[in-house]
Amino acid sequence: MSITPQIVAKQRLVAELSELEQQIKAELRSEQHQLGTELLMVLEQHLVSFWPDLTKGRLYWPLQKSMSRLEAVLAALSQLELNMYGVCADCEKNIEPERLLHDPATQRCSRCQSLFK
Repeated sequence: MSITPQIVAKQRLVAELSELEQQIKAELRSEQHQLGTELLMVLEQHLVSFWPDLTKGRLYWPLQKSMSRLEAVLAALSQLELNMYGVCADCEKNIEPERLLHDPATQRCSRCQSLFK
């Protein structure tokens, strides 16, 4: 069995997902107020795939950024499961391989990304 770009992407995404999960938990543990502790308890009772919905409007900037990245990683993993990985979310054309190599959670081709900004 040869190692395909999808296998490499999945390995990278799963590793990043684990890192993000630990990073978010550590940040919430380090918060000095009750919100961090309460939110951490809620998150620990749910699968990581539910975290973005559970935290909407409850996070400050550094954690919002981490949660946005977590959403992108989860989306890419879902696309892999559906055999839709590497397809642009907007135009549905293939995303350039070098973009996926640089960031396996990329959701748009370069053309659509330039329009999105």
